[in-house]
Amino acid sequence: SNMDILRATSLHRKDFKTGEEGFTLASALIFGKKETIQSMLPAYKVEAIVRKHNLDRWDDRITLRTNLIDTYLSLMEFIGKHLEDKFYLNEQGQRINLRQLIFREVIGNVIVHREYTNQTSTEILIKEDKVVATNPNKVSFKGMLDIQNFSPFAKNPNLRKFFTAFGWTDEIGSGVRNITKYLAQYTKGAIPVFIEDDIFTTEIPLIQRDLSPFSEYLLSLLSINDSLDLTKIFVSTDVEGTEVQDFIYNLLLRWNEEGIKMQNIDWVNKGLSLKDWYERELWEGK
Repeated sequence: SNMDILRATSLHRKDFKTGEEGFTLASALIFGKKETIQSMLPAYKVEAIVRKHNLDRWDDRITLRTNLIDTYLSLMEFIGKHLEDKFYLNEQGQRINLRQLIFREVIGNVIVHREYTNQTSTEILIKEDKVVATNPNKVSFKGMLDIQNFSPFAKNPNLRKFFTAFGWTDEIGSGVRNITKYLAQYTKGAIPVFIEDDIFTTEIPLIQRDLSPFSEYLLSLLSINDSLDLTKIFVSTDVEGTEVQDFIYNLLLRWNEEGIKMQNIDWVNKGLSLKDWYERELWEGK
């Protein structure tokens, strides 16, 4: 019966401390009506936003307060509407949909691993160069996930079991690895970023920039005579510029903003302008 299924999946269970039996929060989130979920979690919502052209507001947007089945399907439909469909032949010669495989995992992760008692909304933001997904989180540590050597654990095991049974997520830990595997084909050579914190952040690059267009200048600047493969040295798409001088200027500013190695460089802190940058004659000696 339906009740047998709910009991077998721990969506209806007994509290052995009080002796009471009833439906769990997970059962309401999976099957509940919108009104039921809002009465239990008034602040709960999931938003998906496209911000490619209208950067001050948005190009398209949906706000969801529905159960997780409807939320998952609506988010997958929204992703399909706004992101390019790419196919790939796997090792068995099967033609697979990369977008479906990657974002099945992204959406599954933000739903299954969200901290539902936190009032912060879940958000999926589609930009020109990347997709950023954020969700409130039960923190196990703080920092960037080491994709090769992390130890996953189920933050909402009942939700995970249900979504795995539906075929919408795989076993614990495989989602991160699947995203990494298929993203390298969807956006050639791209690597996803996962940041564990009170707000868990997933970044999926849609455009991958590297240093190869500037290799001749950089090798000369560093007095390196040998040829080096700079196609695997990736640069954030936030760094603007296609001309070498513009690019390096913006790259250095970006490093300064992020506090990586250059936070105490004097000329950056004093606000060197692009005009001043071009008037410098011998950057090689600086």
